[in-house]
Order: sequence, then C-alpha cells, then structure tokens
Amino acid sequence: MLKHSTVMRDWLPMIAAVCAVVAAAIYAHTRQAHAAEEMHEAQDLAASLSAAADLAASGTLSTQDIETLNTLQQDLEHRMADTLEPSLVQAELMKSAGIVGLVLRGISPLQRAYRAPDQNPAAAYPRYRVLVSGTYQQVAEYMQLCSRQRLPARVTEFHIRRAAGEDEMSATELNADITVEAFQPHSSDEGQRDSN
Repeated sequence: MLKHSTVMRDWLPMIAAVCAVVAAAIYAHTRQAHAAEEMHEAQDLAASLSAAADLAASGTLSTQDIETLNTLQQDLEHRMADTLEPSLVQAELMKSAGIVGLVLRGISPLQRAYRAPDQNPAAAYPRYRVLVSGTYQQVAEYMQLCSRQRLPARVTEFHIRRAAGEDEMSATELNADITVEAFQPHSSDEGQRDSN
C-alpha cells in the first residue's frame, strides 16, 4: 500500500502537467475558433459596408449628370411649349418632308374629330392634313420621321395614289394624303377635370 502511494506521489506532478497541457490546448483551440468567428463577422461587415458604399456611389449623381439632366429638362419644357404653337408643328412637318426629299403640296389643320361623351376629351390632339408627292420609299420614310422629329406627330391615316401624268417620272411618283396627330400637353387643371 505504501508502495502504491509512493508511485502515485511520483506520477502526480506528471499527471498534473499533462492535464495542464490538455487544458491549455483546449483553451487555445477555443480562442482560435472564437477569433476565426470574429474575423468572419468582420469580413461580412466589411463586405456589407463596401456594398452600401457602392450603392451610395452609384445612386449619387455627378455634377455633369445633374447638368445633363437640367439641360434635358429645359429642352423638354421648350418642346412642350412649342407644341402649343401650330405654326411650329407645321414647320417641323415641312422640315421632315424636305429631309426625305418629298415635294410638299400643303399642310392644313383639321378640326378635332367627334368623340363620344364617355371618352376622355384630353385624348383629342391637334390633327393636320399633309399633302406630299414623291416615291413610295420617301413617303414611308416621312411617316416614320414624323414620330422622331423634334415635335413628334403620329400618322393616324394616309391615302396614296399614283400621280397623274404621262411622263416617265410620274410612273414612280405618288401623291400622299397623310393625317398626323401632334402631341399637345394639357394643364393639370384639365387633367383633373377629365379624370372626374
């Protein structure tokens, strides 16, 4: 019995040292895992902040962008004001005819078409009758160009017939009777009345 207690006494410091090493290893592993978790959280936070900074940068307009937007807004306001002037709309229609090489025979404003009482009166835009002469391709280009001109107008109706005459040029020349509808902005008061 004495021999066993002596052996135990001799091994006790070594057992204590082993336990201390095991405890230190467990503590170190726990701290490392905790540090890795904190680093992962820090990386996630950095990624979130970076994404937020990119979003803020992309959503912020530069001085040049602001100037461009102001220029576009002024141009739009001028166009909307110009659409209220029939002479300016007719001038645009004449200019477009010249661009595609059509011979302009005449432009005249048309009375607004009758609309049923249940239809929105604001949907009735100023209409113009345009008489031109030229080839089929020129007439087709003109009708497309009307919608892209500075004061756009859409074609609502057209009639094409061969030009009268015996000469060689008249064989390809056509007379076109085109009705276009020009955009005209309505005041907010009219819009409110129309919606009621």
